[in-house]
Amino acid sequence: MPRLAADIPPDLPAHDTVERGLADLADGRGTPEAYLVAIAARRLRDAGVEVPTALPARPKDRLWELLEREVGDDAHGRYNALLARILSFTDVLDSLRTARGEVPDPRPR
Repeated sequence: MPRLAADIPPDLPAHDTVERGLADLADGRGTPEAYLVAIAARRLRDAGVEVPTALPARPKDRLWELLEREVGDDAHGRYNALLARILSFTDVLDSLRTARGEVPDPRPR
C-alpha cells in the first residue's frame, strides 16, 4: 500500500487524509480522499510523494458529485473545507522542503 515518506511528520494537517487517498487510488476506489490526492497530485509529486500514475478523470467534479450525494445541501461547505485541508498539507510540505534546502524559497526577498 502506498504510504507517505517517513520524513513527512504524521502530525501534519491532512496526513491521514493523504495516506487514505493514496491507498484508495492504488485500489481504484473513488473516495473523497482519493479525489483530493488526485486534485493535488502535481504538488504532491513535486514534494516527493509517490502518487499513483492512474488518476481519475475530472477529480474536482467527481468529488463534488460524491459530496452532493453524501451530504446534499452541505456539499459546498464540505467541498471547500476538503480543498482547504489538502491545500494546507501541500503548503506545509512546500515549507518543509524549503526549510530543508531541498528547493529554493520562491518568495521575493
